[in-house]
Amino acid sequence: MPAWLPACRLLLCGGLVMACLSGCASLRQKIVPDSVAACRDFQREGVAALERGDDRRAHEMLVKAVSASPTDVDARRQLAEVLWDEGRPAEAIEQIEAAVDLEPSHGPTVVRAGEMLLAVGRLDTPQPLPQGVLTLDHGTGGAWALRGRLYRHAGNAPRALADLQRALQYAPDSRDILLDISELHYEMGRPQRCLTTLHHLLDRYPRGEQPQ
Repeated sequence: MPAWLPACRLLLCGGLVMACLSGCASLRQKIVPDSVAACRDFQREGVAALERGDDRRAHEMLVKAVSASPTDVDARRQLAEVLWDEGRPAEAIEQIEAAVDLEPSHGPTVVRAGEMLLAVGRLDTPQPLPQGVLTLDHGTGGAWALRGRLYRHAGNAPRALADLQRALQYAPDSRDILLDISELHYEMGRPQRCLTTLHHLLDRYPRGEQPQ
């Protein structure tokens, strides 16, 4: 065997490996459609604008993101929040409901949709909240808090209090939940528990920034 033959074989194998790696990288790049890539770029610009406090630019970029890829759940969720903060609840709900339709098993999205609907008076009973959401939305307590508020709206204070206390286990520093619980204690004729909860609530604020 010529002495140079093993070296040629090594070079040939190395070239084949590099070609395969290059081809795989090219394939990975082609897997992501242009519309999805554009959507992600617009999302990044929108989030960056939000961090700068440029709400108008964020709105513009997130609208483009949804237009580029209407099935992108994150883009619709982000646009829903921007619209909600702009005081455009109907449009925000349209976006968050579309996100729920695209990903019905995502607990936090379902809960956020429920919160928006409750805020505008379009959700007034605990029944529309799927029982499975209480399991899906683990770690935040959002589903328990939402169902508690729905029970409170329906006039069932004991069930509301039970759910809100369960929510507080997941989010012990939540000012909104503590305020709801204190108000429920007051409504149920428990002034001492109301005051105790209010003290816990005030402890969650920096000194001198407690609300009147």
